[in-house]
Amino acid sequence: MQRLRSGWIVLAAVVAGWMGGAAAQERFRPRAVTAQSFVVVDEAGRKRAEFGFSAKDRLVLRLYDEQGQVIWSAPHETRILPLETPR
Repeated sequence: MQRLRSGWIVLAAVVAGWMGGAAAQERFRPRAVTAQSFVVVDEAGRKRAEFGFSAKDRLVLRLYDEQGQVIWSAPHETRILPLETPR
């Protein structure tokens, strides 16, 4: 009888924890992510893209190669130019 009661108490605690966690996720889900920059890394942890602000407080997007060198950026900071420019 004692084991059965303990089983029900454990089951009730697990269900209550699950329901509380689900309710908290719905209630406190952020509507936006705020950051000064976003960095994308590959599986080896190398930076492959960056979206943020430059030293001159300008918004920039940079793409990096496997060696960490900038291969493309906007606004333009590299020698690689886009194929077309909007008119």
